[in-house]
Amino acid sequence: MPHFLVENDLQCRDGLVVTTGFDSAWTNQGTVYYLNLLDTGAGAFRFPKSVKIKGRVLSTDVLPRGVLYVTTHEVNIFDPTTGKSLLGKAVVSESLVTADNGDTLYAFAQDDGALYRIDKNAATATRLTEGKIKLDGKDVPRALEVTGDRVTLLGAQHVIGFD
Repeated sequence: MPHFLVENDLQCRDGLVVTTGFDSAWTNQGTVYYLNLLDTGAGAFRFPKSVKIKGRVLSTDVLPRGVLYVTTHEVNIFDPTTGKSLLGKAVVSESLVTADNGDTLYAFAQDDGALYRIDKNAATATRLTEGKIKLDGKDVPRALEVTGDRVTLLGAQHVIGFD
């Protein structure tokens, strides 16, 4: 029997952002997560097809232009008017760590070895590193910290600082 669960809800100007998880013993894929907008006036979802998101939702934040969501594998900004991504392409990685610094969110994506800056007000993502940053061995990113003008990536065996 399929299993549905409501993970999170968040009020924005256009309605209620709802994230759900679907786990089916028949597909053996684990839980699959979706995001949609509930029009509270009409009592129905605004978009006929929910947006499939990668990973479990860790946080959401209503921004001037959309809704920022951070999952275990993805960072993106959902446009509640169109149902599309304001970033164009999400920041995605099997090992993703983020650090919030007010109007800016930093994200390190292990898969492409890049550090990104997400401007929350402009709803843009900028890759800050040119080459691929790789942690040696089987080390994976554990945390990202922001202090002043420095972003620090922490692994179990590595510490990398970015200006």
